[in-house]
Amino acid sequence: GVSSFGISGTNAHVVIEGADAAPARADAAPDAPSDGGAAVPTLWPLSARSPRALAQQAERARALASHAELVPAAVGRALAQGRSVLPYRGVLVGATADELRGAELVEGVAPDSVGGLAFVFSGQGAQRIGMGEELYAAFPVYAAARDEAYAALDPHLEVPLREAIATDLIHQTGYTQPALFALQTALVRLYRHWGIHPTHLAGHSIGEITAAHIAGVLSLDDAARLITTRARLMQQLPTGGAMLATTTDEATLLPRLADHPNVGIAALNSPANTVLSGPDVDIARLEEVLRQDGIKTRRLTVSHAFHSPLMAPVLDEFRAVAETLTYHPPTIPIVSTLTGETAIPEQLADPDYLTRHLRHTVRYHHALTTLLEQHHTTHHVEIGPDATLTTLGSTAYPDATHVPALNKKQSEPHAAVTALGMLHTHGITPDWTTVFGDVSPTPPIELPTYAFEHGTYWLTRTGPSGDPGALGLASAEHPLLGAGTELADGGHLFTGRLALSSHPWLADHAITGRVLLPGSAVLGLVLHVGAASGTDLVEELALEAPVVLPETEGGLLLQVVAGGADGEGRRTVTVHSRAEHAPDDKPWTLHASGVLAPSTGVPEDADVFAAWPPPGAEVVAVHDAYPRLAALGYEYGPVFQGLRAMWRRGEELFAEVALPDDTEAPAFGLHPALLDAALHPLALASLDGDGQLRLPFAFRGASAWAAGVGALRVHIRPDDADNSTLMFADSTGTPVGVTRLSARATTAARLAELIGAHKRDELYALEWTPVGEPVPPRHAAGAYAVLGGYAPATAVGAIPVYADLEQLLSDGSPTVVAVPVESAAAAGGCDDAAAGLADEARALTLRVHALVKSWLADARTAETTLLFVTRRAVAAGGSATADADLAADLAAAPVWGLIRSAQSEHPGRFLLLDRAEPGEFAADAGQIARVVGLDEPQLAVRDGVLLAPRLVRYAAAERSERPSEGPSAASFAGPSERPSAAPSERLSPRFGTGTVLVTGATGQLGGLVARHLVERHGVRRLLLTSRSGPNAPGAAELVAGLTELDADVTLAACDIADPEQLTLLLGSVPAEHPLSAVVHTAGVLDDATVEMLTSERIAAVLRPKSDAAWHL
Repeated sequence: GVSSFGISGTNAHVVIEGADAAPARADAAPDAPSDGGAAVPTLWPLSARSPRALAQQAERARALASHAELVPAAVGRALAQGRSVLPYRGVLVGATADELRGAELVEGVAPDSVGGLAFVFSGQGAQRIGMGEELYAAFPVYAAARDEAYAALDPHLEVPLREAIATDLIHQTGYTQPALFALQTALVRLYRHWGIHPTHLAGHSIGEITAAHIAGVLSLDDAARLITTRARLMQQLPTGGAMLATTTDEATLLPRLADHPNVGIAALNSPANTVLSGPDVDIARLEEVLRQDGIKTRRLTVSHAFHSPLMAPVLDEFRAVAETLTYHPPTIPIVSTLTGETAIPEQLADPDYLTRHLRHTVRYHHALTTLLEQHHTTHHVEIGPDATLTTLGSTAYPDATHVPALNKKQSEPHAAVTALGMLHTHGITPDWTTVFGDVSPTPPIELPTYAFEHGTYWLTRTGPSGDPGALGLASAEHPLLGAGTELADGGHLFTGRLALSSHPWLADHAITGRVLLPGSAVLGLVLHVGAASGTDLVEELALEAPVVLPETEGGLLLQVVAGGADGEGRRTVTVHSRAEHAPDDKPWTLHASGVLAPSTGVPEDADVFAAWPPPGAEVVAVHDAYPRLAALGYEYGPVFQGLRAMWRRGEELFAEVALPDDTEAPAFGLHPALLDAALHPLALASLDGDGQLRLPFAFRGASAWAAGVGALRVHIRPDDADNSTLMFADSTGTPVGVTRLSARATTAARLAELIGAHKRDELYALEWTPVGEPVPPRHAAGAYAVLGGYAPATAVGAIPVYADLEQLLSDGSPTVVAVPVESAAAAGGCDDAAAGLADEARALTLRVHALVKSWLADARTAETTLLFVTRRAVAAGGSATADADLAADLAAAPVWGLIRSAQSEHPGRFLLLDRAEPGEFAADAGQIARVVGLDEPQLAVRDGVLLAPRLVRYAAAERSERPSEGPSAASFAGPSERPSAAPSERLSPRFGTGTVLVTGATGQLGGLVARHLVERHGVRRLLLTSRSGPNAPGAAELVAGLTELDADVTLAACDIADPEQLTLLLGSVPAEHPLSAVVHTAGVLDDATVEMLTSERIAAVLRPKSDAAWHL
């Protein structure tokens, strides 16, 4: 009905009779997907503003498919043209409503800007019987284009292509190449019909001739003549040639081809996919050489050695035919796979270029690189019968979009429509008018509404109020404290939070590389709390441990507690801290403890400041004070570089200190940086003496009588070797504070050790933790397989077991392939330990590495996960010291390291599972589904429980051999203050009392370990070794440094991977000091991605590590 409402009050209404329903015109677009006739697939485009909303949109669309009266193509057109297109996109593809209800969502994210679109034409090898027939039946545009191509090609062939593609003739070069040309030209016509137009072209081998035709360089008739001539001549060559795919690069292969002049590199598909071509006998010899080198190879199913010197007999005749053709400038840029660069028109019209193209290497990887880096193509559509080039592109350039027009795993119409949808989801939208044709819905379709993500936006309080009074507290009135409260016993509690983000000036107080809260700041906190509690004299304050500020995010929670007053008005006081995000069971660290008392007033000798500068004092230069202090580990920044002048009069020191002009002081009693600078004359005086640093240890009798002072006059009177009295006055000479300071001598190394002792809570350890029960994925029957050959006994169970990878992949591509890996020794097949665990570890690692390289190089594995199953190759129990939790199969342990690296480089392609039960691997589909469903890259199963590795905080009971959690007050003492102990009493039990051998000792790690053994564990006899021994760089300095630490050091040259040299070395250990421990740090670093690793490189790394460990 139609209603009209007049402003004067007159209303009019018209009721229109409904029209008879008309059927949807699904047959009006013969090249549009529809569910009529042959049930050609259609697509439903969807989009949203987030992945979650997109998934909900897909569920609503699937529900819509349950309405039987709907025409799928009409729904698709309504979705495409009636809805806004948002960044997160997806498509559902299906030929019927039932298929659409069960369709998986093909997802993508449209980029902000789309670069070029390249059509890449595949070469010979992916052909199959009947290719293109399904497309021919489904899409008339494709059928018409193929008919035109066949009409041009058939006059040059003995058997018409329509008949040839239905038989094994399709695998003969004479028919393969023409059939590929016809398929590709028809596919391009179909995609152009759908509104997909390339900006650039490239072709692999024969595919480049198709590209030349598409670009207009060759007419259809000339291209047909050139294609059939090329195919006929190559087919007529004598047999005896072979082609070999390898998993290595050109540089690795070229030296090996020097003795085989008739073998050439046929194709450079990727850095780890290079194809050799030549006589069968030469290829066989190279195949064996490469196998011995650990390089995986695979024979290609070909009749001749294409792109090799064996092509020479046909070159002249091919060139003669090429010279008779007519060439035109390309209308679309072509990137040459002969040169790897953009082809110029003169090249494409040169018969010599086409002839070299037949004979020489196909540089597809170089061409792909040129497309991306020079022409900025972001999307690549493979025009061919399968996804061969798509896999190569996705591996080499995963950030680009690679789409196969066809995929042998799907029906051809479904694959073509899916590819169209994938382009749309990644930002290239087709012409929906031609995709869906003239189909229209009758009655109009009511599409699902947008799946809005509901949320509330009420303002809620997320933290405490800024007013401490709202929490029953009072403001602390101090920049480093937040709030305070009086306790029930008359004491006071003050809290705060320290962080470099809120107090950035503290970063200017760094000692040996770590930011510490200065002792003067701790004293300032206690003075402030004392004043607030009526006890403003710090009678005594001992510094127990340094306050180390976090260098990254987070801060320290601070508590200053003054206890209740005793009968004389004294109070105990403590200062504690704990990391802001520490677990609840982590104890607070005590930093200072002391006693507060009522003030006794200004000292009587405060008149020392009456005359200034002090009479009779000598000036001490301070221009280089801070560089000299920095050399010993005091890394003061501008705020803490407050020393302006200094004088000496006998034993007395005088100084002037000040804050920088931009530093505010009023909020503090005495600013920590100002008070800390007042102590710097003592540090400088110690440099002039014994060269040791003197750290604040305790304050006694400290008081402050002024606030907001920006500059101080300082008087320091030594009382004895370790104690001094300090008085402070403002710039007018008015006293403002006093304290007696106790200091202790120390070294930068000891200071660094002390700081590290209080940061051990930052250490983490690996722990195998139970994981929740997974939701097993829904995999079809036949989704799992087992690959044997990497363990003495492969597996038992209902899952099929294959002897080699090629056999497995020839039967299809399962979802998960399990590979049991176990050494013969661990399986009980080798009783002779002398047979060499290291040899077996190396051999097993090389074989697994060869499998990984082959797996990554084979396009058929792109959607399959490889699950390596070991038995007790890792210690996955709760305690590394329990016999039941020790790794038993040491030879398989390196496999875990190799696969962990492969997982980092290729996420989702590999899984690791370590089992404990004896015997063969029980290949059970449920168990594999359980492992896959957890989405954990590494798992172990113990007593039926699945465990995953997690980093956990290192347990306090295990992290130190010291009796206490951290240093006590005596920890600040220098060497002269520590209790004496004999070396045997200080020696760590784990290293014994004899000689400790350190391998690789002249390397950076070995040198650090040797010093650590002496300094921290009391080791006194070291036998250091490396291949160069005393001739290694820095060897003399290493020995001298350890000798200064009272260690008896012997440095010898020895290749510990050589059993004879090692025997001689161990024989040199004196009987009175037998070998009591070995620290094995020797190693060789040779980093490479898993595809670029070779057997030589792996063996070179394993030799000084696992081989040497076995000999030791």
